[in-house]
Amino acid sequence: MDIITNIKSRFKTDWINKPAYRRHYAVMEKALNLAELVGAHREKVEQPGTLSAKGIEEELRSFAAKQAAPELRRSQWTVARARAGLDERRKALGVQKVDRTDLAGAILRSELRAQMRSMPLADRTNLMLRNPDAITLAAIFEAPGFLSGVTDELREQVANAAFPQEVAAMDEEQEVLDVVGTALEVSLRTVREKIGFGPGDRAFDAWMGEASQHVDREFEASADKPAPADFGSVKDQALKLTSNDRFQLVEDLLATH
Repeated sequence: MDIITNIKSRFKTDWINKPAYRRHYAVMEKALNLAELVGAHREKVEQPGTLSAKGIEEELRSFAAKQAAPELRRSQWTVARARAGLDERRKALGVQKVDRTDLAGAILRSELRAQMRSMPLADRTNLMLRNPDAITLAAIFEAPGFLSGVTDELREQVANAAFPQEVAAMDEEQEVLDVVGTALEVSLRTVREKIGFGPGDRAFDAWMGEASQHVDREFEASADKPAPADFGSVKDQALKLTSNDRFQLVEDLLATH
């Protein structure tokens, strides 16, 4: 079994049958097919024996620049965005929707955070791992961990325990993306070798960049890129506050969001 066939076999049948993963399968299949296309073209141009080694290389690079590089770059962008989206979903896991106009609810959540922050670490950990209610989850996940004393590791444990089905689904999609990512790496390596670049040759990256620059522009233009806010002066002022005042400032901001 060659490596391309082996990679394809790693994409499980039940994944193919899930609509959410079909787009991932399409990306993988296209990338692997492009690698085979470049390989087949190499065999074709080498067969007559009329081109020099340099001529074969130039023909292969010209062919791959038009037929393979842009789509391979598109696949790289697509997989990168899928991974980023999955990461964002993991971060959002456990975040509860709260009514920002409910002042009483905001005060209650603030008091819960203050109470947890004052508890010994062991007690706080035990409380969070004993199936916390929705109000406690909202108090924890709507605010930075230092306000409640709940570490990022503990927040992750709580989210995993509270939402096992969602976590299992995300773990499975991560596995799918890992297979697709491996397929893409194999495809790029195959194309690199077939068109005459050596392992780790930076010239290949430059060639890819030039051949697919229009794809980069397309994806960069479609990305959400809000201008970064200048929080320098605000941060400077906040650092002058006492710890208690900083906690209160964050709580007030959350309550008015």
